[in-house]
Amino acid sequence: MPLLFRHHRRLLLLALLLCLALSTLLAVVAPQTVAAQSETGTRSQQLLDQLENGDPLQQEQAAQELAAIGSRSFVPDLTRIFMATDNPRPAATVLGAIGTPAALAVLVDGLSDEALTPRRNAAQLILLEKDVEAVPALVVGLQNRNPLTRRHSAQVLGFIGSPRAGNPLLRAAHDIDAGVRQEAVWALGEIGEARMQPALKAIARSDPDLEVRIEAERAALRVGGGF
Repeated sequence: MPLLFRHHRRLLLLALLLCLALSTLLAVVAPQTVAAQSETGTRSQQLLDQLENGDPLQQEQAAQELAAIGSRSFVPDLTRIFMATDNPRPAATVLGAIGTPAALAVLVDGLSDEALTPRRNAAQLILLEKDVEAVPALVVGLQNRNPLTRRHSAQVLGFIGSPRAGNPLLRAAHDIDAGVRQEAVWALGEIGEARMQPALKAIARSDPDLEVRIEAERAALRVGGGF
C-alpha cells in the first residue's frame, strides 16, 4: 500500500510539473500573440489613414496592402472613405478584394450617382471585375429605394451577362421607373436567354413608355432571332 501511494504521488507530481510547464509556455506565447495582434491593428489603422488622407500614390500602396490583408473589419471605414473621398478607386479595390456581401453592397450603393462620377465609375469597374460573384449584390440593388441604383444595377448585370440575373431582371422590367425598365429589358437582351422572348414581346407591345417599348423590341430580336 505505501508503494502504491508513492506511485500516485509521483504521478501527481508529474501532472503538476506538466501544468507548470504549460503555464510557463502560455505566459511566454500569449503576450507575443497579443503584441502581434496589436501591431497588426496599428498597421491596419495607419493604412486606412493613408488611404483616406494620402496622395494618390500612397492611396494605391495602402489599398494593395489592405487588399492583401482582406479583413472584413475594414468595411465600415472603407465605406466612409469610399463615399467621401475624391479618389474612390483605391477604397473600391479593397472592398472588391474583401468581397463579402457587405463589402459588395457598398459598391452597389456607389451606383446611385446619375452622372458617371469617379465613385460610380470605380464601383462599376470593381463589380465588373467580380463578374458573377457580384450578381447577388446587384440583384439586391434592383430593389434599392433609389431608382438610379436600380437602373445602374440592371445595367451592370447586363454587362456581366449571367443567366442567374434573368428572373430578377424580368421583375425589374416592370419597375415603376421607366429608366429602370429600359435598362432591365436591355440587360435581358444582353444575357440572351430565348425563354425571355415572350415576356420581352409583351413588354414591347404594352409598356406605357415609348423608349421602353423600343428597347424591349430590340431585346426580343436579340434573344430570339426575330419578332
